[in-house]
Amino acid sequence: MKKSKRRFSSVLAYTGGFLLIIAGYSAHNELIEGLLGYLLNLGVGTPFVSILLYILVLLGALGGITVILGGYAAARNHVKVGCFLISTGSGFGILELLVFLAVKYNMNLWKGFEVFVGSLFGIGIVLSIVSRAVLGDYM
Repeated sequence: MKKSKRRFSSVLAYTGGFLLIIAGYSAHNELIEGLLGYLLNLGVGTPFVSILLYILVLLGALGGITVILGGYAAARNHVKVGCFLISTGSGFGILELLVFLAVKYNMNLWKGFEVFVGSLFGIGIVLSIVSRAVLGDYM
């Protein structure tokens, strides 16, 4: 049972990752960059924290490649690593997707959702989120 769920999740991640690559998608790093700026303003931004956040930004910038690597890790029974990579590559899920649509379409979420559903990167993100949700049972 567990192996079939991991395989299903990895197939979803592979498909979503390839669609993200075809669409030229990279995860939205505005939230991470905003967090980094906030930490630096507070004086908490040590070099170690900055390096970790920049690594997250780099993984998010890879987009579909990171999702595919996460699907591969999940298929190889590295579920926690797979979940992390899929989440990072697809943009950490629904919350960041709503922020992206609100910013891009000037708070007109319905129009943004219509455009999003009809695009390759929209389908890729949805498949990546579903893949992560299937793996969520193992965390």
